[in-house]
Amino acid sequence: MSHSTFSLANNPTRVDDLWQKANVDFEVMGRIIESHFKSIWVSRAEIGGGAYAKAVKFSLENGMEVVSRVTLPVNDRVKTEAEVAAMDSMRAHTSIPITNVYLFCSSSNNPVRAEWVVMDYVHGEQWCECFHTLTWEKKKTAADDLARIMADTFALTATHCGSMLADLTLRDDQKAIRYNGDDGLASLTGFRTVESCTSRGTYLLAPINDLVFFDRELGIVPPSHCGPFATEHEYVEAIAFRGIPGMRGAGKADRWPYEKALDLYNIIRPLFRDSDTSVSTPQLPVFHFAHNDLSAHNILLDPRTGHITAVIDWEMSGFCPSWWAALPGPWFDDDYRRFIIDGLQDAPDGSDDESRKAKDLRQYFRDALRRLSPSLFNAYWNGVELRAIHYNIGEALPGNLLGWMDQYEKFQWDYQRGPFPFDYGKWFKEYCKLAL
Repeated sequence: MSHSTFSLANNPTRVDDLWQKANVDFEVMGRIIESHFKSIWVSRAEIGGGAYAKAVKFSLENGMEVVSRVTLPVNDRVKTEAEVAAMDSMRAHTSIPITNVYLFCSSSNNPVRAEWVVMDYVHGEQWCECFHTLTWEKKKTAADDLARIMADTFALTATHCGSMLADLTLRDDQKAIRYNGDDGLASLTGFRTVESCTSRGTYLLAPINDLVFFDRELGIVPPSHCGPFATEHEYVEAIAFRGIPGMRGAGKADRWPYEKALDLYNIIRPLFRDSDTSVSTPQLPVFHFAHNDLSAHNILLDPRTGHITAVIDWEMSGFCPSWWAALPGPWFDDDYRRFIIDGLQDAPDGSDDESRKAKDLRQYFRDALRRLSPSLFNAYWNGVELRAIHYNIGEALPGNLLGWMDQYEKFQWDYQRGPFPFDYGKWFKEYCKLAL
């Protein structure tokens, strides 16, 4: 089955059904691994993954342990290419602990019948499984490691917003090996790429991979609608309307709430220019690289030391606005504590429920960010309001966005700036008439 005949963009059905249609052949995957490493596999076990990916650990007779991560063709080929390119680049240019990629295939037109990556198996426990058990000193070690990882990625900047399709500064021996049947970047079609000037040289960028574009109910936004973007406004507009051109409903009732939220972004964004040292100018846009999915499942820790042993699942990584790239990883993401992020809050959650130790640890992490990268800290601390807009403008259905705008106006808006940009109550009544 070729990747052109099975696409989530054309078949937005249940994910379980999509796995059945893909009919992934893990026996063939095992034989490919045996051929590459010249050793038979003696055991295999599924060790995780997500809705669109499955990770299987293969133990080989020669003592090696490798992981095969198999993915459904969401944004056909772009996600796998971007993930491998990001891992190659970060491994070559930073000290971030990243698994070594031995072999990959970004086309589902191969004997496994899906895109896949074969990489090192890294020992460690997921952050969500062990961080709460660590001693105070080990938690500080994990906080230091996370701050360094964020600073290392944030330091890489580009003139466009998109995923990393290729780091053109790398030698061939610094890149992962392609599977025999994978015909490489030359065969990628159906979306735009751009050579972008970065702080390390020239990179080839592709459409951005963002969870907003992979909604299971509304369907997958094709990569041709997802950039690369030349301005931050284009990116936020694409989040609001599900791509450019937008794939959100064409009716006014479908789009009006998102248009109002985009108006809020346009008003709020200039207020942060002085505090964000990395903000772009019209002549020189600046976007920062980020993992973009630093969840508690994607960071592995050594519980004996507190050190981070690996950051995994780089498929959502890319260049994005500074305030979004500065979103902290697990546990230290305290946006809800500082700001109204969703319509269920009538005030920020605050920190009254936390122990003195927990508050001190959050402060320790903030101090580490400030010390390692003042511009990263500024984007993190001052960008919370923009992130609140981003969270809600990307909602699949307008109900949550409407609830948030109501709470935002009532309880969060700083009236020292002047009145709220529009009369929400009056506008909401007009919207309800239109929606009916």
